[in-house]
Amino acid sequence: MMSPDEEALAADLAEAGGSAWSRLYSNFSSQIIASGISARKHGSQVMMEAMQSEGRRAATTLWQRISLLNDVTVVAPMFGLLGTVIGMFFAFYDSNRTTESLTAIFDGLGIAIGTTVAGLIVAILAMVFYTTLRFRVTTLLNAVENESLSLVSLIDTDLKTAKKKTS
Repeated sequence: MMSPDEEALAADLAEAGGSAWSRLYSNFSSQIIASGISARKHGSQVMMEAMQSEGRRAATTLWQRISLLNDVTVVAPMFGLLGTVIGMFFAFYDSNRTTESLTAIFDGLGIAIGTTVAGLIVAILAMVFYTTLRFRVTTLLNAVENESLSLVSLIDTDLKTAKKKTS
């Protein structure tokens, strides 16, 4: 819920228009609130639809940005597997069963194990960051939706009060 100071600021900015809000705060939620304030004269339903539309647009941008981490999570083990195959190729390519070939086998196995571990470490870290960011984006979207509903009810109440005064 909005504090009384925030409600007063929102009411003042509603009188000035959504562009004033957008200029005052240039972030994710301000664009959503500005679209709602701009559509307030058309009623609460249109205002809510405008805010939902702007919210979907902004949320799509956020989801696209964090989806890169999901892609890294999927691709990193594949690079590790590719390194494993290359390492095994080096380990067993042209081995003559001599003491020197045992060194080559261990070198190739070292490459195979190293790339597998590196791929898994990158994938695990990317998955942790992706999961954390996904949780934060979901929390942010829920908070913005709740504040948008509060703003719609606040402005709708103000509009009804103003209509009663003029009648």
